[in-house]
Amino acid sequence: MTNNEEQTKKGEILDFWNDLIKYNIQRYTHVNIIYNRDSLILVQPVGTVKLGLPHSCREYEAFSMNINRIMRLYQELFREPLVDDKVSVKVFSTPYKSTIIPLKDLIISETIIILLISAIEVYLEDTFRKVAKYLKLKDLNNKYLPKLVRDFHIEGKLRKIKKKIFTQNLSTILEVEMDFQNKDIIKNAYKLIKIEIPKLVGSLWQEILDKKRSDSLIARRHTIIHALSRTINEFRISKEEIREYIDKTCKFIFKIENKKKELYSTISPEVYF
Repeated sequence: MTNNEEQTKKGEILDFWNDLIKYNIQRYTHVNIIYNRDSLILVQPVGTVKLGLPHSCREYEAFSMNINRIMRLYQELFREPLVDDKVSVKVFSTPYKSTIIPLKDLIISETIIILLISAIEVYLEDTFRKVAKYLKLKDLNNKYLPKLVRDFHIEGKLRKIKKKIFTQNLSTILEVEMDFQNKDIIKNAYKLIKIEIPKLVGSLWQEILDKKRSDSLIARRHTIIHALSRTINEFRISKEEIREYIDKTCKFIFKIENKKKELYSTISPEVYF
């Protein structure tokens, strides 16, 4: 790679970082891992490159940190593989034609897509749990509460507090593990806290979370995780497509975060710094 080519690639990466400012994604240089004796207490992002505004809450800061992890992988798509790593996969698309895919780029692209879905899932669950601490069960819309109880299989917990339901918060009936990858469950759960995600994010709802769309983010993640033998034959994706997935993910979460701030501005932000 010539010096001019290297500078061009570096400029393209920095341009993308700068483009993420509109979603208030901070760029970190390192993290500070805080321990209490042998127990991990906190992984704190530090050394921020001063882009955008301070984060409004811990959940969005954690999302920003996850995007930082993903962006470090994205940068590797611009690097030449090591001498011993120049391995390619031949994909037979027809009996007469073949495509050569660098194995490094294939693995990095797959990992980015897995991490993007994980970042979405973590933000949606953590944000829902945060808001649930401040909502009384007696004040919730009875139309959506039964759906939440059914979706998360928490009938038993609801029965246990039946006599105290008028004094309990929504958080008291939530399980330790909850499914925030299913778009119907996500939709019902967030309706309960007055955020209608499909209307809020528009086409991004299908582009990210519709498993029936073969080009959606979650459908591609499903193929990587559950049908790895087909991945090499079906999973051909460019840097431009990866960039688009990252951008759409940030836009999707940014819209939800802004709506949450609008509705629950009095909730303690609990930011790291």
